[in-house]
Amino acid sequence: MKEQIKKRIYTTRELATAEIDDYIKTFYNRLRRIVI
Repeated sequence: MKEQIKKRIYTTRELATAEIDDYIKTFYNRLRRIVI
């Protein structure tokens, strides 16, 4: 997903923010399960 965000051109700031927020939540939830 990180590569998708890096190469994509977003039409609106809201769209970019939503997708990046989703990526961060997914990444940290996965990391949290591994650490805990």
